[in-house]
Order: sequence, then C-alpha cells, then structure tokens
Amino acid sequence: MRIVALESSGDACSLALWQDGTLVASWLEIAPRQHTQLLLPQLERLLTAAEWSLNQCDMIAFGAGPGGFTGIRIATAVAQGLAFSCNLPLLPVSTLQALGLQGYRLSGEANQLTAFDARMGELYWGGYCYSPTTVETIIEAAVTPAAVAELPVSGEWFGVGSGWQRDGVLLQQRLAARLRGVNASLHPEAAAVAALAAMRYQQQGDAVLQTPFTALPLYLRNKVVSVA
Repeated sequence: MRIVALESSGDACSLALWQDGTLVASWLEIAPRQHTQLLLPQLERLLTAAEWSLNQCDMIAFGAGPGGFTGIRIATAVAQGLAFSCNLPLLPVSTLQALGLQGYRLSGEANQLTAFDARMGELYWGGYCYSPTTVETIIEAAVTPAAVAELPVSGEWFGVGSGWQRDGVLLQQRLAARLRGVNASLHPEAAAVAALAAMRYQQQGDAVLQTPFTALPLYLRNKVVSVA
C-alpha cells in the first residue's frame, strides 16, 4: 500500500511517502505561514524522486488537528484537493496522536503525554498508550494547564511537544513523580501520520477511509474533558 501523508498543524510543515511499512521519502521544514507555498511543490519533488505518481497511490493521510487554525485547514484543503483530483480516499489522523508516536519511537516509553499551545491559556492535551502495532487513546482535549488531572492508567509517562516548554513547570507539578522525561522540541511529522494511517487501515480496513466531502479538521475546542 502506498500512502501520501502531509502535516502542517504548527510551525513545521512536512510530507511523507510510505509503502508497505517503509518510509520511502520525507521532508520537513520549520516554516511558519509558508505552508501553502511549500506543500505542493515539495510533494511534486518527493514524488518525482521516488518515481511515484499520485495516481499510483492508495490513500492520502493528513494531520487533521488539533493545532493552529490556519495550518490544519491548509492540510485538510490540500488533502481534499489531491484526493478529489485523483479519486483517492482520505484518512484523517490526530496530530496529537502522531506526536505521541514520535515520542514513543524516540524514547521507548509506551505512555506518552502530548501537549502544545492551543492559545487562550489552553493546551491541546493528549494521553496515549502505544505498542508496535496499536495505540490506545486515554485522553484528548483542549484544557488549561491547571485542569490537567492525574491519569487513570498506572505507570510512568513521557511528555512531548511544545506545550511542555510553555507550561512544563506546572504540568510537572501536577503529574509529580509519574513523569519520566520530557522532549519539548518535537513537532508533529507526516511520517508519523503515515504510520498511524497504515496501522488504522490494517486494523479496520475501508471503514476508516473518508471522502473529500467527509474528511474534516479536528479542532477539540469546547470538548468536554473525559478519560477512557
């Protein structure tokens, strides 16, 4: 299966080509407010270098959010346009979940807490438990740092994302001794979006696929905080 993935929820803009469990090619650039200028030319470059055509791909995966309002709308719109032009299905992926997968792969810690700035004094906050073939969502919401609660899953946790730089002291106080470490420098990447899309498709098949008319951004605003 060939997957084209794109992600532009924050300052980073990235693309990935994925085939049968292998990352074929990727690109990432920290380029605030330049996503619209970069995505399509860089995608053409990647496809040419890999000797792929978009028509030969099986799906387009994209970071659907949460994240910057403009960034996730750009990712959604570009993915919708590409899918419509080539009659390809879409698979939206949580950017928080993709960020957690990157943390899991780098740290080896199964329990990941993802956080990045949601503005208005809030964080986009996610808690996930990973294995090589599965991911379990514990919490995914927009919260104030002071509202972050003790997680119901036992064990230690690893924090990733820029929210740990802005509110790390308060978050560490809230989570006390259960926090094993933090990497505040990670950005959500298209390679992780592609890996999660492949994982979900392998587990659920066509049921997870959407059309350009049904695939929408994930904002998380006004979502009631709950735990599974």
